[in-house]
Amino acid sequence: FEAGISKDGKAKNAVKSIDAVDLVWKTENIDEAKFYTAISRFRDNPGFGTTSSVIESLKVIVKNPLRYRAFYHSPKTNEQVTSNSLVPVQLRRLDIDLVLNVDLKNSFYEVSGVLLVEQKSYELKLLQLRYDYFILIGNTLYLITNTDFIQVIDFFRKNNQKIIIHESKFDEFQRSILDKLEEHITVKYSYIKAATKKQLDEQGFNSPVEKIVYLSDHENFIGITPVVRYGNTETPVFSRRTVKDTDKNGNVFTVERDEELETRFTSLLLRQHPDFDEQLNQGDSFYLHKAKFLDENWFPDAFEEWKSQGILVLGFKDLKNNRLNENKAKVSVKVNSGIDWFNASLKVEFGRQKAGLKQLLKSIRNKSKYVQLDDGTIGILPKEWINKFSAYFQTGDILDELIRIPKNNFSTINSIYEKEFLGKDVQKEIAIYTKAFSEFEKIKHVEVSGDLKATLRHYQQQGLNWLNFLDDFNFGGCLADDMGLGKTIQVIAFILSQRTKHLHNTNLVVVPASLIFNWQAEVEKFAPSIRIHTHYGNTKLKDKKSFDHYEIILTTYGMLTSDIAILKNYMQSTLISCLLISQYKE
Repeated sequence: FEAGISKDGKAKNAVKSIDAVDLVWKTENIDEAKFYTAISRFRDNPGFGTTSSVIESLKVIVKNPLRYRAFYHSPKTNEQVTSNSLVPVQLRRLDIDLVLNVDLKNSFYEVSGVLLVEQKSYELKLLQLRYDYFILIGNTLYLITNTDFIQVIDFFRKNNQKIIIHESKFDEFQRSILDKLEEHITVKYSYIKAATKKQLDEQGFNSPVEKIVYLSDHENFIGITPVVRYGNTETPVFSRRTVKDTDKNGNVFTVERDEELETRFTSLLLRQHPDFDEQLNQGDSFYLHKAKFLDENWFPDAFEEWKSQGILVLGFKDLKNNRLNENKAKVSVKVNSGIDWFNASLKVEFGRQKAGLKQLLKSIRNKSKYVQLDDGTIGILPKEWINKFSAYFQTGDILDELIRIPKNNFSTINSIYEKEFLGKDVQKEIAIYTKAFSEFEKIKHVEVSGDLKATLRHYQQQGLNWLNFLDDFNFGGCLADDMGLGKTIQVIAFILSQRTKHLHNTNLVVVPASLIFNWQAEVEKFAPSIRIHTHYGNTKLKDKKSFDHYEIILTTYGMLTSDIAILKNYMQSTLISCLLISQYKE
């Protein structure tokens, strides 16, 4: 309605009716549009909709975003809406608490109730219930959003404030009525004494209080119910239930709930999602649409905070069509130095489950943020790590649960791995390599061993220098040239030069089977002092310790494949150069 306002805040004639629908189209503010729509709804069909939808609309009106003056109509003054029949009133929505007191007098139980509004108590029989959902106190209309409150207030007003029940019928009344009301209404039993220290000890109430979040499916929504366990009794935080138990002698006692702990628990949940604030005091649980709940930008962080606060989460694995792992990924990276390689250890853990390197590599290659875990669940990879994982895998090859990185790739390691991931030995080596190459002028000349029965050509001497240069840094390398230009003699000269650098000089030479005899002849011709053994056919060595007696172990690609276990184990325990020789034809 539209009307003038007098100095004392009363409406002045004439009072003109306005259709709120017309005002919806004149605003672009969403709250104002909701306000006008709610008013229009009650004007056109006040009985339309469910109780919960009616309450939601009334909450929008009480919010009153435009700060309009509010009045209620007094039909006793005038059946028509006139300035004289309109009474100024405040609209408020406050936390209202209803308390039922149960007293035992002789053989009868008396149940009475009071309403607590702004720390003041009001007997139910004195309350004025207006428009089904409001109580009028003074010049304020308080919206009651709890339907149980409305029913109880109306019931007690009609029954003269008290209910009297004989003790023979009280147990049934308590089970069927009071126990259900306690979910939303405080019920105080004056005849039940508070627990003694002995009772608390005997029934386990002195154990630490446990906080629990129960998750449950509700069609397209997930219910989130906070519960506190006192002793062996679980109590939903949003219920008003009195914690009761019975001692060994059958005496019933009450246990005081930890209101401060429950308030902190509730505050924690409220901070975690903006939807929860509007759901407060609307039932035992918060709820989220399943798509919002399973959003990887929400639930892993929420679960991590719950667990950090000592909150037990139950029911996640039981949610329908859900295979996600509830734990947030914990990533740890460490790069250590080996003899011939840098070894990167990459651990991605989801609680007790660990994602193996091959599982991670598969996800990265498929450009997926999900990784399959051994227990059948799916872990969510952090966005900020996916590109890093991709770069890590490009630096080397997977061997068991390590990324094996060639040491000549040291500059790449320094650029893609954070310093704190690098072991002290790795940092020291990289510093040495960086200094050496930054100050590099030329490859040093290497003296040819006197045991070589040949004179190297100029380019062959360069090959020897190059191989020794790589060996000084423990790098692998490639010696490539056309056929017939003396790669074999360069390698033989390199092996001889190793005698002055290493006490133990055993080298594995792997060649095509067609070059076995050629190599035997070349070694005999140019370096007869080299102790050579051909690991092939009937001459295979079964005891790897026998390799120590030779400078060259000559074998083929086929033997390398079949005897890889023996050869690999020897390489892991002893300093050795491995030369893979092949022939290429254009």
